Amino acid sequence: VAPISMRVPFAEGTAAATLAYMVEGGPGEAMLPPGFRALIPKGTHVQLDITEDGTAVVDFSDEFASYNAQDERKILEAVTWALTEFERIDRVSLRLKGRPLTEMPVNGMPVAAALTRSTIGINLERAKGADFGQSTPVTLYFQSSTDDGYAYFVPVTRLIPRTDNPALAAVHELIKGPMNRHLSGVITPAAEVLDLRKQDDVLQINLNDAVLTEDLRTPQESIQSVILSLTETTGLAKVQILVNGSAEVWSTDEQLYDMPATQPAHLNKVGL
Repeated sequence: VAPISMRVPFAEGTAAATLAYMVEGGPGEAMLPPGFRALIPKGTHVQLDITEDGTAVVDFSDEFASYNAQDERKILEAVTWALTEFERIDRVSLRLKGRPLTEMPVNGMPVAAALTRSTIGINLERAKGADFGQSTPVTLYFQSSTDDGYAYFVPVTRLIPRTDNPALAAVHELIKGPMNRHLSGVITPAAEVLDLRKQDDVLQINLNDAVLTEDLRTPQESIQSVILSLTETTGLAKVQILVNGSAEVWSTDEQLYDMPATQPAHLNKVGL
């Protein structure tokens, strides 16, 4: 499951329109890169209400129950992560023809009354030595690409042995690289974390110069993956990256990162 940012016609209720673009055969299908597919079954109609406490109540029509069993968790992840991208939405509640879903209709996966990013995760995997009941989730962003060269970030929730410093653990896991052979690493295995500290609402990370290229640039994918992984794992809005203590960090696409940065407004852009 990977996020896609695309330009769509203006409509009242952008969150509801987002779900319509995730339906197989819907208006978003023709805009997807090769190899991507919509997860919500063809013909599904979706109603969406957002309550004052930030819950998106999603009501699917009967057609929703026709998805493939192997897509069950992917659908939960995709719907939850797509809707919680909106500032007004903190959690998601699912219904089928007006009835609350306590389990998915095809393979019976339990459904919490309120789904959040932290409770559902995305592309879940377990690190060696981690027990499900004694683990800490960290969300990492690796890369993949289509056959025609479209490169995109893929979020992965990795369960690791329990730690009281998930931010540092997340960067260490990024350096270790992906467990899925279809994903590629985003930061050199020679990278080291020299320091990691929180200052007000900013997480500051100092990396060694192994992350630099020969022309003293840091790969753009390394910078973005660190920012994405740390903000998603910690909930903090800003990350400042230093290299050997220097706050003047140039990326390989000639951007200067000398101030705290936030997540990009549009991730994995298509036609933007």
